Amino acid sequence: MASTTRRLEALDILRGITIFAMILSAHVPAALPQWMHHDQFYDANGVLQVIIGLTWVDLVFPFFLFSMGAAIPFALTRRMESGQPWYQTTGHVLWRGLVILMFSYYLGNAGAWGYGYPPSENAWIWYRTLAGFGCLVLFLGRLPWISEKPKWIGTAVKGVGLAGLVALMATLKRADGSGFTISKYDIIILVLAIDYVTASLLWMVSRKNLMLRLALIAGLFAIRFHHLAGGPILETVTNWLKPLEWGFFPRAFFHSIVVLTGTIIGDLLLNWTRTPESSETKSGLGLSKLDLGAFLTLLPALTVGGLCFLQSRYVLSGLLFTVAICQYLVCRLKYNDTHIGKILYQLSVWFTFFLIIGYLSEPMEGGIKKDGAPPSYYFVSMGMAVSMLSFFLILVDGLKTRFGTRFLNAVGSNPMLGYIAGAHLVYPIFHLCGLMKFSETYTMNSVPMGTVWAVFLTLSACLATYGLTRLKVFLRV
Repeated sequence: MASTTRRLEALDILRGITIFAMILSAHVPAALPQWMHHDQFYDANGVLQVIIGLTWVDLVFPFFLFSMGAAIPFALTRRMESGQPWYQTTGHVLWRGLVILMFSYYLGNAGAWGYGYPPSENAWIWYRTLAGFGCLVLFLGRLPWISEKPKWIGTAVKGVGLAGLVALMATLKRADGSGFTISKYDIIILVLAIDYVTASLLWMVSRKNLMLRLALIAGLFAIRFHHLAGGPILETVTNWLKPLEWGFFPRAFFHSIVVLTGTIIGDLLLNWTRTPESSETKSGLGLSKLDLGAFLTLLPALTVGGLCFLQSRYVLSGLLFTVAICQYLVCRLKYNDTHIGKILYQLSVWFTFFLIIGYLSEPMEGGIKKDGAPPSYYFVSMGMAVSMLSFFLILVDGLKTRFGTRFLNAVGSNPMLGYIAGAHLVYPIFHLCGLMKFSETYTMNSVPMGTVWAVFLTLSACLATYGLTRLKVFLRV
């Protein structure tokens, strides 16, 4: 019989902040300082400019990957413990990966600016975008008003949504005469699809064997080093899978390191949510007010301070700063016998390990960076993700604080909807009602107003996600 598992709100909040940051980073004015953008960017000539360092924007993608990995044990354990055979679970993983892959191709082809026509002068583009959003909700949505209806009604609704998406792609015609093509895709969703399948299958193999999982992670690193050194394995496999190149992006497998490592943290959290407080453990946090204040300050400082040190290239200072904080946190938690204290101690050991390895390996491959990510990028970002997750665990499960977290919790619990709510729902409406054109007068040549507008667009997209989530409209595969 499957054990009862509650949803981990702290993980949803972490994912909600990631989605907020992902949307915001796409809209901030280019004239803002470098630390408000990726450290790697393409110049006017299309040449990649690489600046060694790390900004908050560079953390968005690995945080999302980590969150996805931490959620895998929660999603698949329920299936496996309900008596579902391993091959059915495998089929579910492959089917989900395929649908996410198709989702990436739809987004790549349905982007308003990809038609070759100025969307501001062609309102039909925005109507198509809104129609596509509606079809996605019908096809992928879990809709409360049909949940209690006969199963055939739900199937029919999904069929209508799928038919609508197919019709939109079949009638797509760009200014150059081209239509739907698999050469256009949303790279973020494509990578997520590949890494989800890879990490899920490897988690199933190593579900009850941590040492095997660590060996698999080491194996992924080994393949990466082999490829960068000119080894033939990845290229050979790529040639074998040439017929599947429409869904095969070899370098995406390297990012599955973050997802698979996230499953280790997910396993710890899953076991913790299933372990009730007993007479052997105390309730609450078991921390003095001084220690609690220190924890709520130092856990975010590992991320904020780390970014400052890495961006300014004071790597040794960053290492000493991190070691000092981690030593304090681990020591204060080691003998904490509360229910939440036990999981916080385990998490503190892991983020200490990740961060120290990340700083020590920082000089490898020229230094930490997002594109051509070296090992330090993986380890530092994972360490920061776990430390922030610990921070939210203290707020939500320790202090029982809901103020300011419900919004992010709702957005993070509905990530697919959050990802598209802006570009495929809110912004088309703003364009059609003239708000976008009106805003250009005040934001085009003003960095402060452009920044305010970027925050407004981000909040609008997240509020739309929050509202639909409160109405129990979820996008799920």
